[in-house]
Amino acid sequence: HSASARAVLPAGSSESSSLHLRGLRSDFSGRHSVGSSACVPSCIGRTCGADGCGGLCGNCSVGKTCNTSSGQCISCSTTGAAAARYQGIYLKTWVGGWTDTGVASLFTAVNGNGDVAYVAFFQPVVAGLDCPQQSPCSTLWSSAAGANVPASAVYKTAIANSYASYGVRTLLAIGGWSYRDNFAFLATMTAAQLTTWAGQVKSWVDLFGAHGIDIDYEAET
Repeated sequence: HSASARAVLPAGSSESSSLHLRGLRSDFSGRHSVGSSACVPSCIGRTCGADGCGGLCGNCSVGKTCNTSSGQCISCSTTGAAAARYQGIYLKTWVGGWTDTGVASLFTAVNGNGDVAYVAFFQPVVAGLDCPQQSPCSTLWSSAAGANVPASAVYKTAIANSYASYGVRTLLAIGGWSYRDNFAFLATMTAAQLTTWAGQVKSWVDLFGAHGIDIDYEAET
């Protein structure tokens, strides 16, 4: 057989692509190999989840989550016994997120138990976001690097791993009780200023590799 290749980018996704090769030998795990070292993603019959090479076979649309065993997108259930799993879990970054292993442990509590992880908490400021005295805005000890590294890089790796293996989406939680009084400046902004602020917030989302934001406005009543 002659070998042919084509790159397939899932509809509506720009985050990953899958490479399918035909006419090449494969091992019993279904992973195709080229030469002795190249890893070729195995996504035949899979629309989401891990591709065997550290990437993804695709992403699920809003309202669906990935069944990592079958590699298929399934609807999120909000009724019955399955409803217990359709939930978000807040990561207490100020408790154990001061090293790369600590951050990994925070996500372990979500993986397999929830569908959304909230990195808590970010303070809304005129220049976008901040999180003084909390680990996401600090440098963290990396056992892999043997040195302190930017926290955003550590969280970005954990967020990507959690999504690839468990389909967990991660949001940056803005506000919370501690920052409940920090939203007032938004009411004084013009439409143009709000657009600029939203762009600055998005840059934080991109920095962490997160999937969006959570506005946790806990106003006193």
